[in-house]
Parts: sequence; C-alpha cells; structure tokens
Amino acid sequence: MFPYSPGVTSNITVYAQWTLIPVVVPPAPTPTPVVVSGPPPSTLKTITSPKISRDEKGYYCEIGKYVFLREGRTEETPKLSTQVFSLLLNGKVIETHKSSLDKVSFTKSDSFFGSTLACQVEVGQENLSTTSYSLNSDSMASHALTKKKAIEAADVKYYKDRQDAYAKKELEFARLLAIKTAQGEQLIPFVHQLVPTVDIANKKVVVIPPTITGEMA
Repeated sequence: MFPYSPGVTSNITVYAQWTLIPVVVPPAPTPTPVVVSGPPPSTLKTITSPKISRDEKGYYCEIGKYVFLREGRTEETPKLSTQVFSLLLNGKVIETHKSSLDKVSFTKSDSFFGSTLACQVEVGQENLSTTSYSLNSDSMASHALTKKKAIEAADVKYYKDRQDAYAKKELEFARLLAIKTAQGEQLIPFVHQLVPTVDIANKKVVVIPPTITGEMA
C-alpha cells in the first residue's frame, strides 16, 4: 500500500524479487538390448551302452547305439566318423583299437583271471564326441564289491563244510561198541555194517564181528 492522491504525479519504484527453482531433468531411458538367440547346440547321445563278451579265443567289444540330435530338435541316424574301442582291466585301459566295424576283438590273457574287464567306446560325428562304457565306474565298483562278497561267502562255506566233515569223521571214530568176549573186551566201530540191529526195547544188539565180514570198506 502507498498513498495515492488524484491528479498528483509521483514517481513509483517497484522492486521485484525472483526465486530460482532448480528443475531436475530425468535421464533418458536406456534401451533394452535385443538378444538374438540361435538354435541350441547339436548333441550325440548314447542310447544303449557297448557290450563285452568272450569265448575261447578272446574278448570282444560291441558298439552300442547312438542318436544324433541336430540343434536340439531333429533326431537323426548317426553317421559316425570315428570309433575307438578300448579294453579296461579294473578300470584302466590296457588295449585300444580304432575301427569302423561294430565289433572288435582283444587278445586273451591268463593274467586277466580274477579281474574286472569292461570295454569303452568313443565315437564322434562332425565336431562332437561321446564316450560310453559296458560298465560305468559305479557299476564296476558294485561288481567288484559283489564279487568280493561272493568270494568271502564261498571261503566261509568251504571252511565250515571242512570243519563239519572233520567233526563228523571224528565222531564216527569215537563211536566204539565194547563187547565182552571169551578173549576179553573187544572194541568194534559202531557202524551199520558191523552193528546192523539195535533193539533197545529188548536190550538186544546184533553184531557182526570184523573177523567174519573181513576188512571194513
């Protein structure tokens, strides 16, 4: 408010006060990158594991069955470019053959007796390869454990049977029948060949002296 008189000219000074208000400009949004993904990689899969067999001439490793999965979608009959067969003795490779055949042979050796044999086949197509076994490591360990238990059980049975046989034999020799004769007491083995009848009710025993029957068998 200021005084005002009509018809009187006065100088008026007007002062303006400005306040600066900062303006925050948000950053421009970052564009989301567009990822162009191609088809999944091709794979070479094992359908059935290789097999190992033997005869009087040697050991044989037969290839398993495989499938080629192109770009993760289409199953194709494999066109294998490499096939490597290996014979494993207790899990270690001792002989290897590269062959295009489905079955290869290995030399037989007496040193393999009592060992765990398996075959390994490595196959390849294009830039892919896969390796499969007639016995994997877990199966080989399980097989070795089963064989060990079987041997231990056979040993236990053998020694028990032998002990029982000795005990039975000792018992047979210990069963002697004492008979009083004119020549004095005579000991006769209590076996059916010499003592065919034992009548406990009538207290009667039939004895065939060895001198009559001859030598015991």
